[in-house]
Amino acid sequence: MILPPRPSDLLDVLDAVVLAGGADIDPGLYGRPGAPADGVDRDRDRVETDLVRSAHCRGMPVLGVCRGAQILAVTYAGTLVSDLGEDKPHVIVQGFHPIEAQSGSILSSILGETALVNSLHHQALDSPGPSWRVTAGRATSRRGCGVGRRRRLAGPRGPVAS
Repeated sequence: MILPPRPSDLLDVLDAVVLAGGADIDPGLYGRPGAPADGVDRDRDRVETDLVRSAHCRGMPVLGVCRGAQILAVTYAGTLVSDLGEDKPHVIVQGFHPIEAQSGSILSSILGETALVNSLHHQALDSPGPSWRVTAGRATSRRGCGVGRRRRLAGPRGPVAS
């Protein structure tokens, strides 16, 4: 992908932003420099946090999936667990595990109160930040995997679903 000189210029031709999964986020972005991380791409981290802030200023919807949800949290003062480790129940190399969505959340209106998801995560949401709330997670780990802000799903402005 070739990016324009200012990645926020991409927003001129988009109706919404979807941030996908990928490698770990630089732990320095959430106050844990030097913490373990795999495959960090600081340029991608910078571009995605800039896009989130710019989309927020424009009132544009943003949806974060996996790493994308983590970028949303980190952009707005949230933190991550930098290394789940292989022994943690949230890391499932093959197969699926259930999550529980908070009753009344947008996510539960889309997926129902339980859903099966796959996980191959090295990092996970620790604190969503002051403007967000965890709306889904694996009951046994209490780690968040869905975040929402007021009546929005994983987006600081403009409802993805209402």
